[in-house]
Amino acid sequence: MIVKFDHISFVESRKEKDKILRDKGVPLFVEQSLKNLSIKNELMQVVQSNHDLYFYGDDYPTEYIFYDEVERHGNIKLEEEVLYGHYSNKKLALEFLKGIFGSKVAEDVEAIRCNMKGILDKRDYMLILEKSDNSTEAYIDNGGYGVAELVTLYSLKNQLMEYVRQQRY
Repeated sequence: MIVKFDHISFVESRKEKDKILRDKGVPLFVEQSLKNLSIKNELMQVVQSNHDLYFYGDDYPTEYIFYDEVERHGNIKLEEEVLYGHYSNKKLALEFLKGIFGSKVAEDVEAIRCNMKGILDKRDYMLILEKSDNSTEAYIDNGGYGVAELVTLYSLKNQLMEYVRQQRY
């Protein structure tokens, strides 16, 4: 059960930090040179020992993460408070999302729509996945928007990490 949508992550190179954060205001919290957990190494394109983190609790809570090196940028976008991404295998994407969000996942011919709202949230957090013929490997250190963090009634972390390792869609 999803208790709460916590935040979305935005990843960029430390060289771009000032430019990215320039108009963001004061963050709710900051952590500099935060050590990366070793379990994350296999989910990173470039293994790095630490990162900087800035958390803003705006309408769409966002955790800005800065690494020394960012190899490539993903194709996830946040537009008008809706998170847009892509899938290459609709069946796997539906299985994954329905396993987490259940009946809050809907599909049409080309898109998968998911409301990531938890039982404690006061607003909807929408995710729309559209078909893409270009399969890209997902890494947590891809630049741009990426990982959505959820608070669950019980921890699915190990199951989700294993699923991501096996099924990169």
